[in-house]
Amino acid sequence: MDYTNASDTQLLTLTRQSDIRAYNEFFRRYAPPLYRQACRYITNEEVAEELMLDVLFDIWDKRSTRDITGEIGAYLYRCMRNKIVDYRRQNIPEFITIDKVEQIKPLSTQQMGDYLTMTKDAEQVYFNALQAMSPQRRQVFRLSREEQLTYSEIAKEMNLSINTVENYMATALEIFRSRSKDYLTLISLFILSLFL
Repeated sequence: MDYTNASDTQLLTLTRQSDIRAYNEFFRRYAPPLYRQACRYITNEEVAEELMLDVLFDIWDKRSTRDITGEIGAYLYRCMRNKIVDYRRQNIPEFITIDKVEQIKPLSTQQMGDYLTMTKDAEQVYFNALQAMSPQRRQVFRLSREEQLTYSEIAKEMNLSINTVENYMATALEIFRSRSKDYLTLISLFILSLFL
């Protein structure tokens, strides 16, 4: 059996029969796009990976009882979306009370100056990261983040496949992460200094 050229339906049928090689191919095929989907909504990459693994391991665990009708990829993306929604519901950030707001001291002149400097620096980090991208990746990123277009809308406008748009976005976000790592540490230290 040539697993790499098998259809999703064939792989799923073989997985139901406990064929681990079919499942491994199914996993290899869907792990990257599901992980990218999770990373769009979950900033913690480890959590995003855990959610993706939950979805795919569930396919193996319930292989003999689960009956997937319709397009398999669409089914998995729905499962991933539901995992993301559940995770975010359970991890809603704590709201700050009025009492705590009253305890926060106003910014000193020095802190205000630091804040304005950091704001300008943040803009510079953003534009430098954009310049590090290829023109097409930059356009995909801007359409997504600045104009709030969906991936399918971007794909249609730029005459690309949705998969290509997802890949461009994943690369763009990695560029931002790597270029802003040191800067985010400085922001954290600044915020911490406000409460000392």
